[in-house]
Amino acid sequence: MTERTRVAFVLLDPGFGGGHRHVIDLAKNLSPKIDLAIIGSSLEFLREAKAAKLATVALPPSRFFGIEDVKPLRQVLVKRNIELIHAHGPRAGWASFFAKANLGLPMVYTDHAWNPDYTIRRTRATIQLAGLRLVCRSADKVIAVSEKARQFLVGRGIAKPEKTVIIPNGIDLRLLHGRLASPKEKSPIVGSVGAFNERKGHDVFVRAIPAITAKNKRVHFTIIGDGPGRLAVEKLAIELGVRRFIHFAGWLPDKERDAHRKRWTIYVQSSRDESFGIAAAEALAMGIPIVATNVGGLPDVVDGGGMIVEKENPQALAEAVLKLLGNKKMRDRLAKIGSGHVRKNFDLRHVIHSIQQVYQQVLES
Repeated sequence: MTERTRVAFVLLDPGFGGGHRHVIDLAKNLSPKIDLAIIGSSLEFLREAKAAKLATVALPPSRFFGIEDVKPLRQVLVKRNIELIHAHGPRAGWASFFAKANLGLPMVYTDHAWNPDYTIRRTRATIQLAGLRLVCRSADKVIAVSEKARQFLVGRGIAKPEKTVIIPNGIDLRLLHGRLASPKEKSPIVGSVGAFNERKGHDVFVRAIPAITAKNKRVHFTIIGDGPGRLAVEKLAIELGVRRFIHFAGWLPDKERDAHRKRWTIYVQSSRDESFGIAAAEALAMGIPIVATNVGGLPDVVDGGGMIVEKENPQALAEAVLKLLGNKKMRDRLAKIGSGHVRKNFDLRHVIHSIQQVYQQVLES
């Protein structure tokens, strides 16, 4: 790309999760040869993008899989003379597929959701998978964020193997404020980060807490994040008699989130499905050992930096946490392994280089 190439990042999922953060991190660090516009409909996402001084275009929130966004998206693509679309997520892929019709625009598609563990209501799943197959077959390149995601897309015949590449989400290691050399042993903190929705499984984490506190009265817990399911999880904590042990911190900006995490003894990712797991990778990069569920791309992210347990199993989660709490040598060993693994394989600079190579291939072809 010898001249400035006009690229549109399109992300139409609601809220603000790992995929949104990944897109903003990418946008902030792309080559200056790319003239980027971020097109989205989530107020939280657009607010964060503007705070990062990125060029943004707001579309109305879509109620049906991005269909309402097709016309305004097409208008933006034409007005800004976009040369390449990078759609993130099924909604954005679906809307971009129709919006670029007859414009001759190449498209790169990254899927941040689908993997063997991702489940939604049957009717919605049927519609989404049909739309996803159309998007992946029409895209010039499909990016899967983990081996499990690629296996799902290719194995189900949704994406063609020759079009599909694995490029994991990247971690901007320069922005992580490192862990304390030695978190307080007398009052350990076990924490988690993620939106309060069914996929993240915060309720499973909370159900594990009674078994942990029964064996260790000094441990406390922090959950960072917000969302529609937060009140239900807080209510569950009250019903289980463990609310006093848990700090629900809500959504926090990066530096405040890191200020909490650097004091944590263990990080927990109790997801029901997870294509990649950015928050888990960040915790590992900071040197925090992990207990994570055996779903999606999480085992690849952890890869020796923690303990893997089966999903929907609070007892197994509690036993793993207690084992790590009782063994500092194990925690230190896992922390070293995990930090090295993430820093070697998920450095944002390497990820951006791979994505920009994909752009060049698509534009040249």
